[in-house]
Amino acid sequence: MQRKRALYGLFLAILATGQAWAAPKSPVTEPVLRLEGAIQFPQLASGHPYLAYTDEGGTSLRVLNLQTQDVVEVSRAKVGPSFFWTPDGTRLFFRELIREGSQVNSLIKVFDATLQKTSDIQKIEGSTGLLSFDPRSYKFYLIHEHGLYQQQLEYPTRSRPKWTEKPGLNFVAWIASQKAMLRLRDNGLTWETLPDDGSGLQSFAISPDGQSVVWATQDQRIFRMQAADDKPKFLGRGRDPSWHPHRSLLVYASARMIGPKIYDYDLRLTDPKGDGRFLQQSAGLSERWPIWLDAQTLLYTAASATDLLRLSLDPETAASVSSPLASAREAKP
Repeated sequence: MQRKRALYGLFLAILATGQAWAAPKSPVTEPVLRLEGAIQFPQLASGHPYLAYTDEGGTSLRVLNLQTQDVVEVSRAKVGPSFFWTPDGTRLFFRELIREGSQVNSLIKVFDATLQKTSDIQKIEGSTGLLSFDPRSYKFYLIHEHGLYQQQLEYPTRSRPKWTEKPGLNFVAWIASQKAMLRLRDNGLTWETLPDDGSGLQSFAISPDGQSVVWATQDQRIFRMQAADDKPKFLGRGRDPSWHPHRSLLVYASARMIGPKIYDYDLRLTDPKGDGRFLQQSAGLSERWPIWLDAQTLLYTAASATDLLRLSLDPETAASVSSPLASAREAKP
């Protein structure tokens, strides 16, 4: 009898060990702060505690200081995802859509977070696409009905990343319109629309090395494309993609499905092929808008919520998407 009990105890110990091996560690979630309104299209400034975001309608562009928790409203106009932080993390470029009489025009502006001052850069007649910043050439692009507006940012005392290359005939840049992503080639002479489901652009993110772009459509499909690819790759259903700052990984609000119907969103970490894992399961929360605070920490919010949350990943999860939950199947639209 004692031997049977000992063997049964050993069996339970082995079973518990196996379950520990099989189950990925649960990331630690904690609240950061509660704001007055919803958070959409969040972007962090490099090296500074500034977080830029808009409200649910893509208006009321604001800058939050994560250290002091002070909030400054930069613009009340329609901005959407058309803004970016400069590499030094102190200036925020953005595009406003403003109505003047019966016409909609575009204004490019810059907000200096240090001086708390906004300046006008350029007025363009008519509606435009979204500001797209290339981390290699330090250029930003804006497509409009008469062509392409581009401007070079100069930082004489700041060295560019090691992957920076001089624009040439083989240089590829990514441009976002309100309807689709475009690939700019031949040193700016030609561009092509990247095929997707045709429902329009919801959000996008250019990789830190500038070689890839990932975007979400209005029909909630995630696509990724590299500079040398012939066509985009479908990664899965969801929204709000965000690149890891140092690795070829991205996180997005992945859709939970019942048949063809989306009922919830949970954060999913994936590689460029689409293989990955859900980071956690929070029924009814609809996790949205993840961004990387550092290599192992995510900030995110929930649909129509005002709370900013922080998700801390263990080093193993942050370094790889390999886990028992990883999918070996190719995603299909």
